[in-house]
Amino acid sequence: MLLNIYSSGTIITDLNGVILDFNSIAESILKNSQLRGKNIRIYLENMNCGKLYVTECQHCKIYMMKINENYRFKKHKKKNKCFGTRNTANSVEFRSEKIKKLSASVEKLSTKDVNLLLLGESGTGKTFLANKIHNLSLRKNKPFVTINCTTIPEELIESELFGYEKGSFTGASLNGKEGLVEQANMGTLFLDEIGELAPTVQAKLLQLVEEKTYIPIGSVYPRKVDIRIIAATNRNLIQLVRNGVFRQDLYYRLALGVIKIPPLRERKEDINILLNYYLNLFNKKYDTRIELSEYSRKMLNNYSWPGNIRELENSLEVLVINAPFTNYIISKKDLPENITGLSRAELVDKNTAIVNRVDPELRQVFDLNKNINNYKAGIVRKAKKIYKSSYKVARYLNISQSTASRLISKYCK
Repeated sequence: MLLNIYSSGTIITDLNGVILDFNSIAESILKNSQLRGKNIRIYLENMNCGKLYVTECQHCKIYMMKINENYRFKKHKKKNKCFGTRNTANSVEFRSEKIKKLSASVEKLSTKDVNLLLLGESGTGKTFLANKIHNLSLRKNKPFVTINCTTIPEELIESELFGYEKGSFTGASLNGKEGLVEQANMGTLFLDEIGELAPTVQAKLLQLVEEKTYIPIGSVYPRKVDIRIIAATNRNLIQLVRNGVFRQDLYYRLALGVIKIPPLRERKEDINILLNYYLNLFNKKYDTRIELSEYSRKMLNNYSWPGNIRELENSLEVLVINAPFTNYIISKKDLPENITGLSRAELVDKNTAIVNRVDPELRQVFDLNKNINNYKAGIVRKAKKIYKSSYKVARYLNISQSTASRLISKYCK
């Protein structure tokens, strides 16, 4: 549409004010796609979003609407109550060379206003990285809108992305619905798990990526938006392109900048840093002082972490929550089987074998509670033999007389 070349809302009317044509920006400002044939006075009375310029020609009038910055800021502020980035102030300082190179690449690409593609296994931190890129970009004070392509049914994802006009299908809202693409206008749209998109949605997304326009369901007029797209996937998109599952033209439009996130097993130097970070995080969250024993820390560092950072985070939280008391030291026996590679029974047998191998004499004192009980019995019997009465035994052992009587009854009969 010719009028879409203008950066302002543009409406053409006849000399009586009846709307003949309009562009997508005017449609967005007035929140109505059915303007033709209506009198512009209906809308001008309630329009307080900016300045209006009117030019009268021989056969028509041209209305140019410019949104002022205060209105734009208020609208953006309202959006950011729902759509904003996570607080990444407490970022982790990693040591591995792979992450240092990745960070340099992220800082370089963040300030370039181009579409990006994040590749990496599940749990490697693609969502965190998308947040960081937005916060480093020129759009950092604008909306950051996320959509996970796997969580929305195929028949609904188009309406979630692009919205719909009122009455466009059975069950549609009477007021229509603004899609997530419109919500992300001027900001960043993060499409997680983009490899799962259906081919029909891929075609519409291509129009959005190429022309920065889209058509809501039930509308025939395209709307223009100014957004940056960051897409992420754990799948091999090139292979999906070869298999005809993912559009080649869409891939190349999205992959203007490609960032590959290495799995945790390829950057072992960072595991201990993450263990400390999440242990401190969950200790603060649950008001505990849990620590890791040297041996359990070694096992956690040597584990391959197939679920990457997400698995590590979850494992640390489970260990902290299930600790028997607040200042507990997590040992090997507390670790899950998938990390130790042993069942609980095997772990007990192996511990016993280790103790026996190191010092055969320790076989006799392996049951700590039993030996403490024997030691306590010996002290009570000796005190009773010397002091005779429960009163004097209590004073000697610095315990109450009732406790002394109970211990004498238990150990001296």
